[in-house]
Amino acid sequence: MVKKKLVIIGTATYSTVVKEAAELAGYSILGFVDPFNSKKKSKKKLLSLQNIKKLKKNFKIIIAIGDNKKRKFFFEYFK
Repeated sequence: MVKKKLVIIGTATYSTVVKEAAELAGYSILGFVDPFNSKKKSKKKLLSLQNIKKLKKNFKIIIAIGDNKKRKFFFEYFK
């Protein structure tokens, strides 16, 4: 069975919870995106928005950002 692939938008605490839930649901995490905190030190595999556009379209995106304005920005961006 092929695992479903997922990119998580956000790198804060909420993204860790989303990652754990997604893995339990059978997703393979391709990486995380957080252009608002690009200099943040993180152990997570970070992707850029440009990298996401280069990936094949066989993955899902979930927005794991608590800030409503930032979440809406990404919703509109990926719509």
